[in-house]
Amino acid sequence: MLDRKELELKLIRLDGGTQVRAAIKEEAVMRYATDLEGGSVFPPMRVFFDGTDYWMSDGFHRYHAALRIGMSTFPCEVETGTPRDALFFGSSANNLHGQPMDNADKRKVTMIFVEDFEWGEWSNAEIARKVGVSAPFVAKMRGESAPAVRKYITPKGKVAEKRTPEKKDKPAKPAKEAPLIEAPKPADPPAVDHRQEMVDELIAQNETLTDRLAVKVMDATAEEKKAAEDLIKQLREEIRILKLEMNAVKSSRDKFQLENAQLKRQISMQQRQLKAYE
Repeated sequence: MLDRKELELKLIRLDGGTQVRAAIKEEAVMRYATDLEGGSVFPPMRVFFDGTDYWMSDGFHRYHAALRIGMSTFPCEVETGTPRDALFFGSSANNLHGQPMDNADKRKVTMIFVEDFEWGEWSNAEIARKVGVSAPFVAKMRGESAPAVRKYITPKGKVAEKRTPEKKDKPAKPAKEAPLIEAPKPADPPAVDHRQEMVDELIAQNETLTDRLAVKVMDATAEEKKAAEDLIKQLREEIRILKLEMNAVKSSRDKFQLENAQLKRQISMQQRQLKAYE
């Protein structure tokens, strides 16, 4: 549930590792500051409240522009959540409005996901859809990432690292008199269907155009149309995130079922082997 209110800028924390951009663009801050002084109305910033602190998620440039012209408050949409929730939301919010991400921004936000202990397990296509880049770009960043260390944000907003233990060669087992049947090898992961990615992208573009057309033909004021457009974008994003979470659950389920089937086949073969030597 979003709580929209005027929030004091001094209460909003920017030190929780929730900034997905490589750097603040000074030219954007100056442009926003000029527009604010001229009376332009900007969308509210999105912050997450964990019961103690307000964590910035979307609106870093608006925040600095407001400070630049001496503003003490700014309209905000407040959602309950941790700094990690703020980071997750902010990673795709810039694809919907505001200052477009440059290549450095895209690299940073992609690496955040690739090196994360949880999100790093997502497929390249899932990460690409979330952060607004291509799957090949994610694959390239994944190749540049050091696999032994993954970074993540704790519920208290601290950046922590999880080190993956290095795999060591196991000593060879002594030969046994009875030949052992080799356990089945894990199945290769399914190849990413890039055609489906193209279809998904076209569907998303069609939905965006449909939403814009629906707002255009509304019999409403400009302010009401803007509110409707923001609500539609928010709902589309929530639906997309739910689909990603559902796909992750399905993937985990399929992996478990595959491993279970492999274990059953291995047990069956070993039982037949034991009977042969009785």
